[in-house]
Order: sequence, then structure tokens, then C-alpha cells
Amino acid sequence: MQRCVLGGAGSALRTFRCSASVSARMFRYDAFADRHIGPSRLEKQQMLDFVGFATLDKLTNSNVPNQIKLEKELDLPQAADEYS
Repeated sequence: MQRCVLGGAGSALRTFRCSASVSARMFRYDAFADRHIGPSRLEKQQMLDFVGFATLDKLTNSNVPNQIKLEKELDLPQAADEYS
């Protein structure tokens, strides 16, 4: 038996005992990279499809009030990266 984590929209995560065949089909929360790199391009599109938007910009534009939107580019210096 292995310990597995089960969760879903609107549910708290809970731990329970399960067989190896069940745990093989469940998302494992044991890899640092999986928790911190973020969703892939496909995962982002699947999330957008689920909520009914083609792009993140369309999702944001439909949910952020016009009164607080900044309609110009920010005047920021170029971002530094790990190679600079």
C-alpha cells in the first residue's frame, strides 16, 4: 500500500491508503519541480478551455475592472536574467 493524495475543485486535499495501481493513476506531490515550475502550455490551454477563454488576456480582460487596468506599457528597465 502507498499513501496517495486526492483533491479536486472545491475539495480539501486528503490522504488515504490505496493500492499501487490506483496510486499510479494519481498525481504525485513528491517532486519539487512539479510543484514550482508551473503548468505546461498544454495545461494552460486546458485550464482556459475549462473556464471558456481562448487566452489569458481574454480571461483577464473579462475579470479585471476597467477602472484599474493600466492601458500603457510600464516604464521598467530590461529584466535581468541568470546569464547577465
